[in-house]
Amino acid sequence: MSENKSTDMNLLAAFIAILTLTLAAWGIAQNGLLTRGLTVFVPYAVWAAFLAGFVWRIVKWGRAPVPFPITTTCGQQCSLPGIKSSPLESPAGPWGVIGRMALEVLLFRSLFRNATAEIAGGRPVYGSAKWLWFFALLFHW
Repeated sequence: MSENKSTDMNLLAAFIAILTLTLAAWGIAQNGLLTRGLTVFVPYAVWAAFLAGFVWRIVKWGRAPVPFPITTTCGQQCSLPGIKSSPLESPAGPWGVIGRMALEVLLFRSLFRNATAEIAGGRPVYGSAKWLWFFALLFHW
């Protein structure tokens, strides 16, 4: 019940924002003197609001707790001083998490890796899916 109420409030807030922007744009267009604000300043304000919301969502996503710690890394975790760790493969700090998340979001790092595994001649052989990675980059960029 509370989730529906939250969703309804979000929809109402979005509707009010759109209605306010529409009425402001109509009023500015009717005035004629304030058209520079509509054509120059409002787009920059909208772009800034979009970037702020995007960054806020990424930060919120990055801070979300992981309910089940399923290991999906393939590098050495930070353990003993004599063993070199892999900070992007198994991050131990916030900068490693930011770097790994940036590589995944911008370059689809997990798709660049091997996607298939087979046993051939008694040993594992990994197959490549570089074409999948390339077309995913083309599609998303």
